[in-house]
Amino acid sequence: MTRLTAAADYGARMNEALTQTPVVFDDDPATIAIADWLSRLMLFEGVPLGYLVPDPGMLPLESIRFFAVDDNWVSALVDGAFSIGQAAVGIAAGNAATPQARFKTLAVGRMSRQRALKLGMSAGSEPIEGFEGVMSGFVLRSALVDVWPGVEVNGFADAAGAEHVPLVRFDVLASGLALGLFAGLVQRVTFAEPAETLHFGIDLQSSQKSLRYVDTEGDNQPGDPVLDSDQQPVTITVPFRSGSSTVVDIATLAQTIQTGLAANSAISDSSPYTAAQFAMELVEGVQEVVFDTTAPSANESQTAKADRSR
Repeated sequence: MTRLTAAADYGARMNEALTQTPVVFDDDPATIAIADWLSRLMLFEGVPLGYLVPDPGMLPLESIRFFAVDDNWVSALVDGAFSIGQAAVGIAAGNAATPQARFKTLAVGRMSRQRALKLGMSAGSEPIEGFEGVMSGFVLRSALVDVWPGVEVNGFADAAGAEHVPLVRFDVLASGLALGLFAGLVQRVTFAEPAETLHFGIDLQSSQKSLRYVDTEGDNQPGDPVLDSDQQPVTITVPFRSGSSTVVDIATLAQTIQTGLAANSAISDSSPYTAAQFAMELVEGVQEVVFDTTAPSANESQTAKADRSR
């Protein structure tokens, strides 16, 4: 009889433990450490590359592959991390009151902190507004990874590039291999040269150079584009040395730019044409590559198939 009573008491206490709401202290150091570890796990840190790219043929040389992250896969990953301490099968995995669910919520909120720490920024980065853990990303296999170690990557939720999506992870996994993750679904991704210094140059394809104001003229400020009467950019043809299509004739170019500026009232007649003004005209933005990840419509897919069959 005593054993039956003890068993009943144990069963009652276990039932009470399973039904009561667990307590997780968000400001507890141990809680924060666990949440940070989980946030790194949810960003696939420590996950073998073979789990992300199961077949090398999926990622040939000089290629990029975009993907959306299956939240169920991430949930299973977190479940596996918690499984060692999951003693009671009666706790529902989807119950929002479980410590597992609470830790996952905390981890999602601390994802942006991981990249901030790597970049040497403030460790107290604010959580990404509206981010619920749905991610997308890319795997890049290219010499670009080694040649441009400081490549700037930006993601956008729309094809026009107006709605920015934060980059929560960008790591070089091996020579020529990089992984990027965004806090949301992207439709447009751009890769640009590191904007670490001034870049000068011209467009060899067109051999044309747009002019900029070098003095304040009316409402125009130095650096503003010079426009013609049709509001189109004013350009000059870049001169090259005789017998060469890649060596610029600098002296002639400087004179051509000065003439073009004067003809369009983009330089003051009273001020001298200086080397600084000439340099400003030659400043170029960094090279940028744009990827549109929007899936084609059914009609576009059929048109593409028809074109390939011709």
